[in-house]
Amino acid sequence: MQEKLIELVQENQLKYHNGEVAQYIPALSKVTPSLLGISIYDIQHNQLYTAGDHHYEFAIESISKVPVLLLAIQQNGLDTVFQKVDAEPTGFPFNSILNMEIN
Repeated sequence: MQEKLIELVQENQLKYHNGEVAQYIPALSKVTPSLLGISIYDIQHNQLYTAGDHHYEFAIESISKVPVLLLAIQQNGLDTVFQKVDAEPTGFPFNSILNMEIN
């Protein structure tokens, strides 16, 4: 697994040409956009795999919603979660005010 992670980081390291770091979030505004790191912990084998800039601290911001949603679905079921949490696939960026203006 270690070799595959290193390969993936090397293949994707320079694909950050578009976009920029968020300036409205102080922690993110200080991040070098070319950083790319990954850490995966295998709980079955008690093994940590890392590659790239894994030693830097990253603010995970909105991406943290993905594992939290998956955990909620695993613990409560898809139907129960989406009875409580509404999903609105507008296609707008997460921080767009257009959605609020349209509604």
